[in-house]
Amino acid sequence: MTKFKTALLINQDKPSSIDRKLLALSKNSSKYSIDLILRHHLKSLSWRETFLKIALMIVLFIESIIYKKNSLNQNTHDAADESFKNIPFLSISTEINSLGDSVLSKESSFLLNDHKLDLIVCTQFSSMPCDLSKLSGHGILQIVFGKDPHLVNRAAGFFETAYKISTSSFHISASGKNKLYSPQYESLEMATSFPFSSNHDRLHSKSIHFLHQFIESSSLSGISEYKQANVAEIYSSQSNYPSLRCSVRALFTLVDITVSKIISKITKKYHRWGIGFSKISDPNSLNLEQFNIIKNRPNHFYADPFLIKHNNHNYCFAEDYDYESCKGTIRAFQLKGEGYIDLGTVLEEKFHLSYPNIFEIDGILYMCPETASNKTIQLYKCKEFPMVWEHHKTLMSNISAADTNIFYHDSKWWMFTNIDTANIGDHQSELHIFYAKNFDSEVWTPHQKNPVVASALQARNAGFTSSDKARYRVFQKQDFNFYGRSIGVAKINLLDPSNYEEEVVSSIQANFIKNIQGTHHLHRIEGMAALDFNRYETLG
Repeated sequence: MTKFKTALLINQDKPSSIDRKLLALSKNSSKYSIDLILRHHLKSLSWRETFLKIALMIVLFIESIIYKKNSLNQNTHDAADESFKNIPFLSISTEINSLGDSVLSKESSFLLNDHKLDLIVCTQFSSMPCDLSKLSGHGILQIVFGKDPHLVNRAAGFFETAYKISTSSFHISASGKNKLYSPQYESLEMATSFPFSSNHDRLHSKSIHFLHQFIESSSLSGISEYKQANVAEIYSSQSNYPSLRCSVRALFTLVDITVSKIISKITKKYHRWGIGFSKISDPNSLNLEQFNIIKNRPNHFYADPFLIKHNNHNYCFAEDYDYESCKGTIRAFQLKGEGYIDLGTVLEEKFHLSYPNIFEIDGILYMCPETASNKTIQLYKCKEFPMVWEHHKTLMSNISAADTNIFYHDSKWWMFTNIDTANIGDHQSELHIFYAKNFDSEVWTPHQKNPVVASALQARNAGFTSSDKARYRVFQKQDFNFYGRSIGVAKINLLDPSNYEEEVVSSIQANFIKNIQGTHHLHRIEGMAALDFNRYETLG
């Protein structure tokens, strides 16, 4: 198969860090190769834009003093820097036509036409000659950051951080007659992180990965289901830099969060997870008025509770995180009325464990805990309940996947998991599905529409329940600089190798007990439910 001959459009003399990431990914592509770099210099900044740029730089300078910036994938950048030296550059110029539009100059149009390009890509949305897409067989692909056209600018993710918005988003804009089509990679919402530099870098890394996957999985048939923002509207309203009001707001946010961190260190109070359980009489509702808390051990927290009934006794398995070792193990509790018995650690590895998803097959109990730090999805088999478990199989390797659910449906075994596809520590924004003939298969087929959910408000698994009539996926809702603000429950209405549909049927806010800030897990069995919660407290 012949690769798309692709040009990378840049607005400065040298490719930016985000451009270098794309080049590194393109080296292993089976669909496209970057064979030309187009330079299109934007017009000089007006005095107003110069003032806004200075305001932004002041905020970023203050942030850099307080928070050290960590560049993502620096090794990849360095390798890509060398590769750019072997790619030819072509500077293009523009002129104004009789209609007042910016178009390519005759010389630029002639030179560009000789390259016979299949595709032009631009990693940062910007105004460009209106006839540029005509000189590429499949038009132009651009990354557009933000939802509101009036907020699109060079500082991707800055507005969301300044105003503490839950998610930061982007979408891939395709233009041209024979434009490419890849609906599952058209848009994504990431949880907004702090500080701005972190949110900016994460957003760039994820968007470049999506642009790469968009091209890799693209086709020419069909009409995109995603309603893209009006490109002309964005061109006419976009600014190069955030408004002065936004920069001032960002400064206040920076001070507010920094002061909160200082107070936290002085008082020695931190956000800490905990778990609890409650009996429920109505299978269609949660009665959390009699919520019984399982007390955390000193310098530990419990999270991700899973319930199971065994020999007429109820048990809770949960993550037991040690603040000193920065590692989680799996701990078990026997539940008795409103009390419990701490049975101790039941599973420990050299790497972090959490989310102890337990299910029964032919009378044998299996556990699929999160093993993302080991780059695997592993399955354990119970040898002596509840204390003895042994490694059964490694279902997947070389994968960073979190909070995996495995269940049987329509003659297949299904795996729902959250994959960090861009290798930036983000397991919150993508839900991926796989299927196999056996629950412990070492070969799983990916769903045709992966990722089936691409939003930090609904992608991350937070539990799973099923019955003879329906299956429900519990999911987390992320917030600004906060992991696990609340949870929702989605009913799975359609699931087959090429389709997936779920319907949100309920949500649970972090208000079922006093003084909690978040909740990110729910599991229920007949007559009982368990949740976790986050509150501000000392670690003792």
